[in-house]
Amino acid sequence: MKSILLKFATVAALALAGVIAHAQSAPMMVHYQGRLTQPNGLPLTSPTASVAFEIFPSASGGTRLWPPAGPLSSYTVVLRNGGIFSVMLGDTSIPGMPALTQSVFQQGIAYLQISIAGTAVGPRQPIVSVPWSILSQQATTVADGAISTPKLADGAVTSNKLASDAGSLLLVTGGVARIATNGVTTAVVIGPEPYLGTARLQVNGRIRSDTIPGYPGGIFFNDSGNNDAGGIGLTDEGGGYVGLYGGKGAGWGLTMNTGTGNVGIGTTNPQDKLVIQGDGGKTLQFGHSSGANWNVSTQADQDISLYARSFNLIGSYTGLLTMTCGTALKPGGGPWADLNSDRRLKTDISPLDDALQMLLSLRGVNYRFKDPKALNERPGMRRGFIAQEVEESFPEWVVTKPNGYKTISFDSGFDALTVEAFREQQNQIETLRKENGELKSRLEAQDRKIEAILREVRRR
Repeated sequence: MKSILLKFATVAALALAGVIAHAQSAPMMVHYQGRLTQPNGLPLTSPTASVAFEIFPSASGGTRLWPPAGPLSSYTVVLRNGGIFSVMLGDTSIPGMPALTQSVFQQGIAYLQISIAGTAVGPRQPIVSVPWSILSQQATTVADGAISTPKLADGAVTSNKLASDAGSLLLVTGGVARIATNGVTTAVVIGPEPYLGTARLQVNGRIRSDTIPGYPGGIFFNDSGNNDAGGIGLTDEGGGYVGLYGGKGAGWGLTMNTGTGNVGIGTTNPQDKLVIQGDGGKTLQFGHSSGANWNVSTQADQDISLYARSFNLIGSYTGLLTMTCGTALKPGGGPWADLNSDRRLKTDISPLDDALQMLLSLRGVNYRFKDPKALNERPGMRRGFIAQEVEESFPEWVVTKPNGYKTISFDSGFDALTVEAFREQQNQIETLRKENGELKSRLEAQDRKIEAILREVRRR
């Protein structure tokens, strides 16, 4: 039986290559026909048989190319006319039949192995070429215009197949891009104007950079070491922010919200028209949401907040100007308003005693600053106090700054102390006035008595 099977297997294998050697669009199927007989050469009496097919890269051994790795399937074939059968290899409409691919025939000569009822029938038969496929392999010329764009695979044309002359670039870009030189630098120029600069790329008009997944649109620059140095572009794929990027560690140092126009320095999410985010959460921002024209705040620990609806640096102040902090300072000194003066907010209220004596312990002086510009102070003669002297009587009024210099803050009750000192002094004046009045009355009474005595003496 095996000798007969091998005879028909060899004849069938010679026809394989002729079926698959068509253009890529041809169906990847191979028609195979054979005949099964009994060992004595008589036809089989059964109407069907179980046959399995395999393709290997060598006449013996090797890893199976087709079907793919896995259990081998057998296919039931119908026997006609004395045991003749036919099957279409790679026909996926047959249950369990895997598809044939070009990769099966790209490793050189392939060999067909046939198994009957689970028993391999050998030797393997080579799948050889037919005359038509040999002629196709030896074709060396292609007529001009015979290959259309759809026939070219993606990436088939490599860079070494492209012309590098200026005319080709002009032709490929439809006249938009060209190579130009000014005698010093050669560059790609996009646009109609002549090349005048020293850059390698000159664009006359707008540059549009599209966003693709994972890469927001932008233009980025490398340093002389081909390292990412910085760029300008969108910070996110949604186009919510555009900014300047520092590739040396700064990141998105400056951003603008493309919807609101809010600008941020040191922050990628500015909530005001201008927000400058410093180290440690310290923030300077302009355009407060409450309607203020500008404000300064430290949002991390709320050391200081400054808001103003109108502020004129020439010398006039209008609207609301407030400043709250643990210590408030301003050029020229002077008190800030008590922002929390409501009685309902206070407890342990008691009179201020000896206010006048406390104020009299202070010494007012005239002075000039050694370097007013360095201190952001006005030049000229000034009046005020010496911090070290004030500290002796009112230590809570004196603050030592990080640089070691002392400053005076009158927000710890100076106004109240002054009022009570005036009141105490006024009480003293009223007491003296009353005493002077009483003394005057007594003196006037004595004067009248003396005058009466003198008149009596004159009559005698």
